[in-house]
Amino acid sequence: MPGVWLSPQVTQINDTAVNGPPLPAPRTQFGPNLPVANGSFGAFEPAGPASFAMGFDFVVHLQYDLTMKDAVIPQVRVESELRASLDAVLRPGETLTEFVEGAVRKAVEYRRVQTDFASRCEASLAEYERTVASIPAAQVIAKLESKLAKRRKQLGG
Repeated sequence: MPGVWLSPQVTQINDTAVNGPPLPAPRTQFGPNLPVANGSFGAFEPAGPASFAMGFDFVVHLQYDLTMKDAVIPQVRVESELRASLDAVLRPGETLTEFVEGAVRKAVEYRRVQTDFASRCEASLAEYERTVASIPAAQVIAKLESKLAKRRKQLGG
């Protein structure tokens, strides 16, 4: 992985077989309770009481990013207005890549839930056609209204 950039705050990873020995890098503070790195993965120093746990999370996330992400989503051309809107809603420190990855993950999960729901509907319909046993709509609606009233009462409304 020569020349891979982790983030703007993290120094570049050097592959000694390709780039030669790693160059000394300036120490970089990742946060108030995160470890301090001096450019190599093995050289973390504690920065606070939660440094081990936070450092472990950092290393796990780093390994996930570098080893588990092996596919690329194609570029998408959009209007400049959409890009400006997207840039305007990014949270501090959030990258466009993180935003797009999160949006894609949510869309995939939404589609999975839709597909599962459709499968359950088809199975229910098949069961009804097989047994011709059903619950009257009025009974279902009454039960739903009862649940709604109970919840409204819990919420004080």
